[in-house]
Amino acid sequence: VSRPRRMWRTRWGARCFSSYSPSGGSLPKIDVDTAIFPELRIRGSVYVDKTPLLPALLSGRQYFLSRPRKFGKSMLLSTLQSVFMENGAKKDALFKGLWIADKSPALLTKELPILSLDFSTLNLEEGGQELKKSLHKALKKIAVTKNLPVDEDEPLPNFVTSLVSELAQTTKEKKVVILIDEVRNPNFSFKRS
Repeated sequence: VSRPRRMWRTRWGARCFSSYSPSGGSLPKIDVDTAIFPELRIRGSVYVDKTPLLPALLSGRQYFLSRPRKFGKSMLLSTLQSVFMENGAKKDALFKGLWIADKSPALLTKELPILSLDFSTLNLEEGGQELKKSLHKALKKIAVTKNLPVDEDEPLPNFVTSLVSELAQTTKEKKVVILIDEVRNPNFSFKRS
C-alpha cells in the first residue's frame, strides 16, 4: 500500500511534494516553485542534471533559447550563473555529485563577471521610453552592486557598452557572461523617440 503524496511549504515559501517509496522511506523533495539553482541544491530537492550539456553550450558565443513555459530555461541560466561564480567551498558544494564536477571540472574553475537581467522585473507593458527607463534603472543597479562608475546622463546604448567594458576589465580573459531571462516577446524592439 503506497502512502499519499504530501505537500508543504518550506521556510523560503516554496511548495514541495514528497512521495514514499515502496520500502517505506521517503523520496527526495520535488520543488515546484523555484528556478534558482543554489536554493534547489541547498534544500536537497530533486535536480535533473543538465550539466553534461554545458560544455557544448559554452563552446559558442551566443544563444537564444526558445522553449515552452516550464521547460527549465530559468534554471539553466541560474546554473550557468553558478558555474561562473567565485570559486570556493560554496561552489564546490553546489556542484558536488553532478556530471560537471566529475567529468569537466576545468569548466568550474572559471570565474567570470555576470550581467544577469530578468525581463519579468522590467516595465514591458508600456514599451518605448518606459521600457528604456526600466532597463536603464536595472543596469544602474547592477553597476552599483559591482562598484562600477555610473554616469546618470549617459544614453542607454552607451551605458550598456560601458558597463560590459568595465565588467570585462575585471578579469584577465576580458569576457563577460550576459544572461537575459524572461523575454516574453522576442520580437519587441525599442521605439525611436
